Amino acid sequence: MRRGSGRSARGLGRWLAAAGLAVAAGLALMVNPAAGAPVPAETPTSGIAITLATTTQVLTAEDAVLRIEGTVTNATDSAIEGDINLRIALDPFESLEELEAWAAPGAPDLEEATFRVKALGAQRLEPGATANFTLEVPAAELNLGNRGNEPGWGPRGLAVDFDTAEVGSVAEARDYVIYAPPGAVRAAVRVTVAAPLVQAAGETPAQAAARVRQVVTATPAATVSWFIDPALLDAEATTGGAGQHPLADAVMAGLTAGKTIYSLPYGDLDLVAMAQVQPQPAKLLTVAQSLGATALQDALGPAAANIRTDTALTTQPLNQAALAFLATAGLSQAVVPASQLAHAKLEPGRTVQVTAQDRSLSVLVPGGYIEELLTATETAELNRVTVALAFMAAQSQAEGNPVAMVALMPRNWTPAEGTAEWLNALATLPWVTLTGLPAALTAPAAGAVEAVPDDDVTAGANPVTLAGLSTLADEAYAFAALTDDPAAYVAEIVPALLKPWSATNAPGEARQLAVDVATNVAREKTPDLAVVVGSEVNMISADGRIPITVLNNSDVRVSGLVVSLKPSTSALRVAESATVEIEPGGTVTARIPVHAVANGTFDVAVELANSAGQAVAQPATLTMRVRAEWEDWVTAVFSVGLALVMLYGVITTVRKRRAQALARRQVKALLGAAGEAGMAGVAGVAEAAETAETAAAQPVEAASGSADEPAAQAEPADAASGTEAVDPQEAAGSP
Repeated sequence: MRRGSGRSARGLGRWLAAAGLAVAAGLALMVNPAAGAPVPAETPTSGIAITLATTTQVLTAEDAVLRIEGTVTNATDSAIEGDINLRIALDPFESLEELEAWAAPGAPDLEEATFRVKALGAQRLEPGATANFTLEVPAAELNLGNRGNEPGWGPRGLAVDFDTAEVGSVAEARDYVIYAPPGAVRAAVRVTVAAPLVQAAGETPAQAAARVRQVVTATPAATVSWFIDPALLDAEATTGGAGQHPLADAVMAGLTAGKTIYSLPYGDLDLVAMAQVQPQPAKLLTVAQSLGATALQDALGPAAANIRTDTALTTQPLNQAALAFLATAGLSQAVVPASQLAHAKLEPGRTVQVTAQDRSLSVLVPGGYIEELLTATETAELNRVTVALAFMAAQSQAEGNPVAMVALMPRNWTPAEGTAEWLNALATLPWVTLTGLPAALTAPAAGAVEAVPDDDVTAGANPVTLAGLSTLADEAYAFAALTDDPAAYVAEIVPALLKPWSATNAPGEARQLAVDVATNVAREKTPDLAVVVGSEVNMISADGRIPITVLNNSDVRVSGLVVSLKPSTSALRVAESATVEIEPGGTVTARIPVHAVANGTFDVAVELANSAGQAVAQPATLTMRVRAEWEDWVTAVFSVGLALVMLYGVITTVRKRRAQALARRQVKALLGAAGEAGMAGVAGVAEAAETAETAAAQPVEAASGSADEPAAQAEPADAASGTEAVDPQEAAGSP
């Protein structure tokens, strides 16, 4: 559209009106000025204001009527008289920039040849007076059809001004009119709108909940997709009373209406920054996905299965590390904000297949222009989106190039009043096709980008500190497995550990502050299990059981705690571990069998883990002194001593038995001799017995005599009588 002098345009308008080209039929003016002062000699050039009550109108039929309502106010101290004129451009805008400039304050006017003028005639305004006016013009009288090679339909500029004879225009209000007669529109702009339902930076949970409810109310249409942070559903379930779950109810209603809803990782994580710190999916991402699934299930029940989890919503430029990270995490699509383009070939509104490190991702880049307009807080500004879409559709029809616009609303979006009505009206326009995000993501790709930058996108973040959060999460979940209620144990720790990764905490001071808070929370809940290590452990045998004492300083009962030994050398072998339970504040001693194959002094690590083998405390080290040969010497000495005792016993027994046998033989011999001699007297027998006993008590050699001396022979007995010959007198005289 050509630009020129506004004054000449208005002069031409007056000339055309005087010539009868301006049609008076249908024009009406309703003015109620206050009576009073005469017109001053000098007309004021400021203090006069025109306000339009109607908004952008669409003329879709030849019998349509353009109706403009508004007010004109005289805020000066003097009365003023002038004409209220309606001006419309005959030609459409030539560029989107020209269209935007038309509504900007102080923008230049358009060339006079492009206007038709409709005048309401002279009006008088007293000081402080406000007059209402209504302008009506049949569409057929506007002559907005084809002009040469230019398209006959599309948006035109519209202006209403208060024009005085002395000065010219002293007040003006601008708007648009869209001319779209039947059959003229043959191309449509594909429009996709997506809104994140997340907590924005600087918001409290309560503030986020209130704003998100506004977003939900403003975007009920099935074609508007949502990205929801499951943490909001968790917060609502915690703070809401019975039946007070408007967000969950809205999500259910959206699913029922066919709305596509995507789930973000729990806490709305900055996945690109996370990828830069840890190339493979970190424990925290897995945890966030699991927590999100649980929150959705709790809030929505079986309907949670209809929430999609395959699409990432990034806040930073997509680089190679992020691409591989997202693909490895099971994500196949990504929406990358237009303000964070990482590659020149990522065209707004288009889908492109991006490949890096043998990973492929379908990437959609929203269009920045429509996003900016949709963030408007005034309904009039929303109308500019309607006008812009009409311009793009007309251009697309003229050039044969389809246009796709994707509006991804910012995370802190507060919709303007009337947004829902505007979106509903947008769906009825012939030059707009509203589609959900799935259709935009699966649209034919605009091309393939073989490589994306490998830039570091974590400026301001401390990779070491951020990676340490994953370690804290590992420790929390490992210890939770030992408790009676693992979910309750991690309920406070894990959300705090996820917070530094949230998209609301950009790299820098905000993220570092969140890291500090998370670290403090985790340390307060750090599992307090410790191995009580004393002095050296001495083992004097090849096999033994090593006593290990474990202290539980936490406030929860621990069960299934696995205590194991890891020697620093193969000279010690540990066949098994011990599983124990410990009450809060209690201790327990586990005895673990070991086998030594060599002597020496060794370090042995004592490890505490859960049943899955995840460590739950720092390993402790004890020193073992093994002297297995001591057992052999003790056994040898004992064996020799026992052998000597047994030998002594055997010898003593043999000697005793031989002495007893000799004594029996001697007694037998004496008894035989006594039989032959008869009863020589009691004294003789007693003497013989005494002699035998004495002989039995002597050593064997002495008792038996010399082997070379023959035994003494007894005197022969009387053959006839069988008795010894004993002297009678000796016998009679013997006592």
